[in-house]
Amino acid sequence: PDITAINENGHDLRIFKNDGCGNLGPMTIVSDGGNMPSPHESADFNRDGWMDLITGDYRFGNMSVFLNDGAGMYLPPTTLAGGGYLRSVGAGDFNGDGSPDVVAGNGAQTLVWLNDGTGSFLPSVPYTTNHGNACAELNVVDANEDGYLDIVMSSLTSRLWIMIGNGDGTFSNPFLWVPIGGRPFASASGDINGDGHVDIVYACQIPDSFRWMLGDGNGGYTAGGSLPTSAWPTSVHLGDLEGDGDLDAVLSHFTGNDFRVFLNDGAGNFTASTILPASGGGACTTLIDFDRDGDLDIIGADEITDVGMIFTQTGPVTTGLQPASCDATIRIDQRGAGDGFGGRPAVPVRRGNSAALSLSGPPGGIGAIALGFAGTTALPLQWGLMSFDPLLPIVVMDFAALDPYGEMMTAVPIPATAPLGAGLLAQGLVFSQGLGLFTNPVQLVVVP
Repeated sequence: PDITAINENGHDLRIFKNDGCGNLGPMTIVSDGGNMPSPHESADFNRDGWMDLITGDYRFGNMSVFLNDGAGMYLPPTTLAGGGYLRSVGAGDFNGDGSPDVVAGNGAQTLVWLNDGTGSFLPSVPYTTNHGNACAELNVVDANEDGYLDIVMSSLTSRLWIMIGNGDGTFSNPFLWVPIGGRPFASASGDINGDGHVDIVYACQIPDSFRWMLGDGNGGYTAGGSLPTSAWPTSVHLGDLEGDGDLDAVLSHFTGNDFRVFLNDGAGNFTASTILPASGGGACTTLIDFDRDGDLDIIGADEITDVGMIFTQTGPVTTGLQPASCDATIRIDQRGAGDGFGGRPAVPVRRGNSAALSLSGPPGGIGAIALGFAGTTALPLQWGLMSFDPLLPIVVMDFAALDPYGEMMTAVPIPATAPLGAGLLAQGLVFSQGLGLFTNPVQLVVVP
């Protein structure tokens, strides 16, 4: 995976491309004009198969939309007028048209921009949320499990606000609020206790703590637990760090100058685990398999020293995974969680839309990507597993030379006639120095 860093004071994005072996190349700068980008979110806004980026302006309240050019770089941004100063942004399909829309919080209001399907947006619709002096952070999730996306906001007061989506791009008013105590600064959502319902975790200030609420599936939440943290937590993310099928948590601490891991027992009970030092002030993290060894790693940003910190796990390699080297690896929609590692879930792809496939291998090699229906039996070959059923058709086959970073990226169409729920497999092959290197297959599932 490559890294895009948001540089607030420099008014730009800073992009570091990965050579496929975990080595980052020279920094490339993309200007955000006079804006001060801070909050950000990624999605395929123009539905071309490539992940784009939005950033919120901390000074003028503008929203910048950076579209991916398909070669691993961003085009100059377009600006959406917001107002106030944007503390938080998010993305999700609020009106069910298949295109991700955008939401941002500026303190007094929550602003929603609907996507016209091309990566351009209609004028914002403001919602007065009365959620305190700022919306510290928001996340998009189906909180009441009615099939429509909602918005959960951390409010810098002793409550979380939930904007219930109507499915047509509008939200019900008045909004739900969940009393929690303390002052939530950041939140994340996921099923932490395995009951199939969406839960909410949050980083709390005054007192400094990690807390979680358990969802009932109808938009109601009850207290799940609380643990003390280091000083001034500023972000929280969920991910399966142990590979045991449940969601663990990672918090950043600005004044405490560290990143902390909280492990989940699968029933929604967390215990404090590893403490990772920052270099000045831990600001935020993201979780991804950076070194391609089958487990999630932590990338942290330090806002005082302006450095990124990469913490890789040293646990056992997942069975069937190729060694962490320049051997070939394939990813779907730039997501590390879907690349054929053990029991990882299949990546959902929309029929009739495009999906982005990325192939990594030795720079200068020739890459081939095939997408087809999954067979019942994998065929063991010398270099890996070839998992296509010879009796089922290969939908897409694409050949290209890997770029100087050892990457090949292509957008492949998912057939509009593909049956819902059908399993697909994508697999790559890189020819380099007389060898053919097969990747592990990526599992996909067709959704509406």
